[in-house]
Amino acid sequence: MKGSTFRRCACRNPETGKQYGQACPKFRQKRHGLWALRQELPPREDGTRRTFRRGGYTSATDAQDDLDKVRALLGLPEPDDDEGRRRVAGLLEQVAKDRAPLPDLEETRRKLNHGQSLTSRMTV
Repeated sequence: MKGSTFRRCACRNPETGKQYGQACPKFRQKRHGLWALRQELPPREDGTRRTFRRGGYTSATDAQDDLDKVRALLGLPEPDDDEGRRRVAGLLEQVAKDRAPLPDLEETRRKLNHGQSLTSRMTV
């Protein structure tokens, strides 16, 4: 599955009000802009695409570390376990939606192997 890290700039053109994006005059400066990641997730049951996106990283290594964690979570189920892949993708989709921290790899592996829900939390 495709995934990448990239740098973005949110500066706006004062005349049009639109973001410069890659055309920002300051974009060549090393510390200008923030890093983000994007990872393609397995498709939904109806076949529509879904992605995991997160931004606001100050360095490329921080973004790459989180991308590696996302890829490790996607690698937990066996390649032929479509249901497990959909469950992990649903978990990552919920994490992106809630802007929550990435779940622990070992805890997610345990829940996946025991058939527990990956998206619900136990309360006492």
